[in-house]
Amino acid sequence: MALSGTKICNICGIEKQVHEFYKIRGKYYKGYCKACSLVLLKEWRRENHEHYLKSRREYQKIKYREDAEFRNKTLASTKRWTLDNPEKCKEIKRKYDKDNLKRAVERTKKYQKKHKGKPKFILNRRMRDGIRHSLKSKKKNKGGRHWEELVGYTVEDLKNHLESLFTNGMSWENYGEWHIDHRIPISVFNFNDASHIDFKRCWGLNNLQPMYAKENIIKSNKLEMSFQPCLAL
Repeated sequence: MALSGTKICNICGIEKQVHEFYKIRGKYYKGYCKACSLVLLKEWRRENHEHYLKSRREYQKIKYREDAEFRNKTLASTKRWTLDNPEKCKEIKRKYDKDNLKRAVERTKKYQKKHKGKPKFILNRRMRDGIRHSLKSKKKNKGGRHWEELVGYTVEDLKNHLESLFTNGMSWENYGEWHIDHRIPISVFNFNDASHIDFKRCWGLNNLQPMYAKENIIKSNKLEMSFQPCLAL
């Protein structure tokens, strides 16, 4: 029989202090200790994994909706994790989009339709993708930084610059009929990361111009002016 202040666990058979047992309704102690309770809980979760995940998600949805403090903590934690793990976020999104391709395509079409003809949307997407591709070819990445931070000017600066060079018929509504061209082609530069001087020259405002698609395709990667890139290292 258990001594005063102690209790024998029905699972492990060890006599332990009563504080090592959970209370039921704050009155009675459970028949098995906290350590055995944890083992049983882990076994149950493993054997009922899908049910456990579903129940946990439902609980968190309700708590997120009804508990402002929990909601704020969750948002702050998610934001921190997103900033600290940009590449993981992209991988998660890619996997999600692959698993939900149809929905992703519909979402993209809806998003593009909503923003069609909006300069900042067009430019943000074009610069983001263009810079990422140019760095990827050098086996580098943006390191989670926004393209504006890398080039040293804003989307508004770029918009104003391109508009000042529009020729007859060019507008944001017909973007696609004209491209954002590099006066000196990207392939000519010898940058190896976003901090390199040739990267700044390549993506500088003075090297960007609007050009009708047909002309841009004909121009391709031809260098039409005298230019000396940095020496390749």
